[in-house]
Amino acid sequence: MSIYIGKLEFEGCFAGLEQIENDPGIYAVLVREGDDYQILEMGECDGVHDCLVGRVSGALASTLEGQTFELAVYYTDDLASQYRKQLLEEILSEFSDTEEPVLATAGNVLAFSR
Repeated sequence: MSIYIGKLEFEGCFAGLEQIENDPGIYAVLVREGDDYQILEMGECDGVHDCLVGRVSGALASTLEGQTFELAVYYTDDLASQYRKQLLEEILSEFSDTEEPVLATAGNVLAFSR
């Protein structure tokens, strides 16, 4: 299964972390609303699984409490980190005019309000 976010085809949507590999990539945390998805957060990292474990049980825990969320990943094993960051910036720029960030970020994560 896959989902397009921007121009990229992400793997997912996954209901849990079990199917997420710990490879470099771009991830999306999504909240399902009927037949549509709302992007809650997107980010990039060298180990997507470990990163998402930290985000879901840490900074996003209170936001996700009581909500059904899904995960999508675009793996970038073949790209250097700088190109992965550039891809993420391109995707985020498509959404930046319509959404407002709600969580403080460390430079590689952007969270959106619903």
